[in-house]
Amino acid sequence: KSGHQRIRPRRIRPVQTSSTGCYDALCDDDDEKLSPSLLRDVPDWPDNSVLRDRRAEIKDEYGAVGERACFFTEGGYCTMFSEGMRLAGRGGADDLIAHACAKVYDDEFGHMLKGIMGLESDDLSQADWDLLTGLSVELQRLRIPMRNSQMSFPLSDDRVSQIFKGDIEPVRFDFDKANL
Repeated sequence: KSGHQRIRPRRIRPVQTSSTGCYDALCDDDDEKLSPSLLRDVPDWPDNSVLRDRRAEIKDEYGAVGERACFFTEGGYCTMFSEGMRLAGRGGADDLIAHACAKVYDDEFGHMLKGIMGLESDDLSQADWDLLTGLSVELQRLRIPMRNSQMSFPLSDDRVSQIFKGDIEPVRFDFDKANL
């Protein structure tokens, strides 16, 4: 419509997460939006199944601390979407991707904030803090391979290893956006 090559969302792997906002943002107004009922019969990929199942186990087994860890790690601090937003201004498909990533970024940032807001008033014991830390690390170690496989492995095994070892520059937390 705008002279840019149209990205057909049907070629994008549907995902049963809030990331469907990216898919929906790339659709025309008359395209069907993704929904749980539409995705019910879409096969999942192994890395996503592992993460999804482990998150459910953590919530069941560890209650409020487990749920907080799941919220905290939900967006992976939005790194994939913040990187996608950097494509803005390049034109064509890159601008479409940047726009879609910006929509999902806000949603994912909100999920992450649910994990950290109110922590100071939760009166967590040292054991709870240790558990929250351990569960968060465990979930991120599942999330990184899941996202990497979802995106057709843009990260090499060496890069994933560097991330796991902490041999990378961390993304700076946006305190202004979080109103903290």
